[in-house]
Amino acid sequence: MELFKTWKKNMVLYGFKSQIGTVYRNNDRTTSFYDVGNFLYLAGELNSRFWEDFVRKYGLDYKIIISEKNQLARFSASESGANFFYSLFF
Repeated sequence: MELFKTWKKNMVLYGFKSQIGTVYRNNDRTTSFYDVGNFLYLAGELNSRFWEDFVRKYGLDYKIIISEKNQLARFSASESGANFFYSLFF
């Protein structure tokens, strides 16, 4: 959760406060994914291995990917290969 401290998006803040969803972190805690229903929020540094492991294990079916970092959003969009996949960067 520490990588999301600076986020201002209501869904992220409300989700943490309400204890909904699941946070996934890589071993060195430089990358975090917050999974809430059809939304997957990306925070931290780009870690392609962590991304690949996550996708292989959990999939991306009907996920809307949101990141405040353009680098993460662009990478996730290029690696998904799915036409139902969206990357939103703010």
